[in-house]
Amino acid sequence: MGKIITEEIYIKQLEKNRKIRIYLPNDYEKDDKKYPVIYMHDAQNIYNIGISAYGMEWDVDKTLDDIFEKTEKGFIVVGIDNTSERDGAERVTEYSPFVNNELYKITDKYNDGYDLGGKGDNYADFIVNDLKPYIDKKYKTLSDRENTAIIGSSMGGFISIYIGLKYQNIFSKIGGLSNAIWFAEEDMIKFVKNIKKENNMKIYLDVGTEETSDNRVDNFNEIYINGNKKVYEILKEKSFDVKFYLDEGAKHNELYWAKRFPKVIEYLFFL
Repeated sequence: MGKIITEEIYIKQLEKNRKIRIYLPNDYEKDDKKYPVIYMHDAQNIYNIGISAYGMEWDVDKTLDDIFEKTEKGFIVVGIDNTSERDGAERVTEYSPFVNNELYKITDKYNDGYDLGGKGDNYADFIVNDLKPYIDKKYKTLSDRENTAIIGSSMGGFISIYIGLKYQNIFSKIGGLSNAIWFAEEDMIKFVKNIKKENNMKIYLDVGTEETSDNRVDNFNEIYINGNKKVYEILKEKSFDVKFYLDEGAKHNELYWAKRFPKVIEYLFFL
């Protein structure tokens, strides 16, 4: 079995301390070889149900343990904790470079007085210019872009798409599950349309047919599906190596992301 190390790191761009949870593969201590690195968000939810915000987890460690047993290919995962400040609104703000002060038009889940979004570039700068160099220096990583991926779900998928495309010199692989494109759909669509394909990339996108971020909004599943399809179509037109998977019956939670996570790894690293 792999092991998980927890560290605390200061994010100067956000002026906050944050835990990072690092998964090391089964043979990490036994071998001099180096490993691909996957950067992930919402780290409380990816390994340990005991600290998960919703009582569910991605089972990232178990999935990668199984992959190692079958293929002898190991990975390092760097999970970055989210923040629960302002009842989760600050997490949304950190995971989007775009500000949305009209969220009430879709959902009033967050207080109208909150300014949501706008710190995504700060968060991205931390990952690219501080966290990655730190991880590459301390751990046995394959630090080139071909072996560096970024993966997330919901708003974590939103920011993964943004960071991966903006920093194509750093990342060659993006995994976006149940992406909350709706949060700032117009801005995200404009960003993707304007992005230039600088390098070859593999991009995995998916969405379930029963997604929602507010059960009071009857058509939220359609909002999720349509936003993700739009991003997929634009990336496809730009000749990115992109896969889109529509998961029939899938809802918006870690149990479904755990089921699809093996598909993400297979597509990004084995196909």
